[in-house]
Amino acid sequence: MEKKKDRPVLDLDAMNSTEEKVNIHIDCSKSSELVQEYNSCILCGTELEFYHVTDFADEVVFEESTCPSCHIKSKKKAHRLQ
Repeated sequence: MEKKKDRPVLDLDAMNSTEEKVNIHIDCSKSSELVQEYNSCILCGTELEFYHVTDFADEVVFEESTCPSCHIKSKKKAHRLQ
């Protein structure tokens, strides 16, 4: 029998779920490429400028990015604070 690699385990009981545990496998081999893609303009490749507004009452951070070369703006994104 093949021994399984130790993987991070997410305890869903702490999140009031009916499931007990879930195994999660995260492939980080392309993470630097994804970060570079996220931070670059899709039209010209220039590094984007990010603007953030935090709403602590609703526990949300709003993010918008702009390309200094093309002057295009990205879709506004909302990130939930935890």
